[in-house]
Amino acid sequence: MKIQHVISSLWIVGCCAVSAQVTTRSTNPTTKATAMNYTLVFITGSKKDIHNPTEADIRAALTSQKDDFGPVFDIHPDGTDEFFAIVSEQDGHFSFQHSPDRKKVIYASKKETFSIDDGVKAASEYLKGSPDWKKLGDWKEIKQ
Repeated sequence: MKIQHVISSLWIVGCCAVSAQVTTRSTNPTTKATAMNYTLVFITGSKKDIHNPTEADIRAALTSQKDDFGPVFDIHPDGTDEFFAIVSEQDGHFSFQHSPDRKKVIYASKKETFSIDDGVKAASEYLKGSPDWKKLGDWKEIKQ
């Protein structure tokens, strides 16, 4: 076999390998998931909404509650009807509500009330898109 044939064969094999790599990359993309945008909306309207709240924002919102009862805030993915709400109970404790569509509302009933740390953890996990926030309670539908 002449050297020209060897070089031509190697060139063809090399092109096929590059083509296969390009094809593999284009058919199996490794794109990053687009992060959701969220808004923390204070129910009482006494504070300004927070776009893409941080864990510190959530903790500040929860610790600023004195002895108020009722909804504190909800967090919802922008452009959807879904929400995760934190409701102030007694003695600095909270309960959680969630709705996938604002028609069906469910609440966490594993224990009666949750601490500030529980609230921060649940809301932070919800913001991350982690299913771990659901493990904090046995969720039951609120009959309307």
